[in-house]
Amino acid sequence: MAQGAHVVMAARDQKTCQAAAEKLREQGLRGSCTCSPLDLEDPASVRAFAASQEKELGNRKQALAVLINNGGVMGLENAAPSEGDGGLQDRHMRINHLGGFLLSNLLRPSMQPGSHIINLSSRAHYRGSLKWGEDGQLTQHPTWWFPQYCRSKLANTVSTAEMQRRWAKPYGIIATSVSPGLVQTNIFSSMPWGMSYLSQPFLRLFARSPAQGAETVVHAAVSPEYKDPEKVPLFLHDCKPMTPLAASYDERNGKLLWDWSAKMVGLNE
Repeated sequence: MAQGAHVVMAARDQKTCQAAAEKLREQGLRGSCTCSPLDLEDPASVRAFAASQEKELGNRKQALAVLINNGGVMGLENAAPSEGDGGLQDRHMRINHLGGFLLSNLLRPSMQPGSHIINLSSRAHYRGSLKWGEDGQLTQHPTWWFPQYCRSKLANTVSTAEMQRRWAKPYGIIATSVSPGLVQTNIFSSMPWGMSYLSQPFLRLFARSPAQGAETVVHAAVSPEYKDPEKVPLFLHDCKPMTPLAASYDERNGKLLWDWSAKMVGLNE
């Protein structure tokens, strides 16, 4: 907003979103901001949000300049089995990866060369793994929330690498993943009560503020260093490139994850 951008803040909790938007408006920044409902766990909500943004961009006769996929939940219990979920009960993978994957694909046609996609990952991705069956399906699903979280964050870097391969040259899309670091937000509120309570003194001492956590995200979005879609780093931390887990670059991993993700969200190529 400080540079005159119009920012759409997409969130499940519209009351909290509106309060944050009002604080931004009170600063008298050059840009503007609005709130829009979005639940990354619900593909129907993602599709509705994407359709509304496509329409708004068309009315403004503008392209989407930056898409920030900030899906970040931790400590959630598994979802109950339901029809159409492909047997995936891991809500971390649903929210942290699949929601942003679907949204990126739906909004990619509204972008132009030089537009950015920024996927929020984490250094926890170093402890993640993706296991594939002979049929191309994701297997060996972890049952505990921490390896589920790590796997979802690895999916963020793997899918970002695949976006670079698929969208950099033909469309000029600049895709990168970033780690905000340890940030004091409500991401820890979903952990088991005891862990959530005990983590608070540690977070007050060592965690970054939300504004500090956003620095690398903003850096990725506006820095002149990242204007070449074929040379942009895959993973950033503390506003500089960091080498991600080797599995992030694996082309087989990327294709399998892309195809599996597209099937899970009902996306036709």
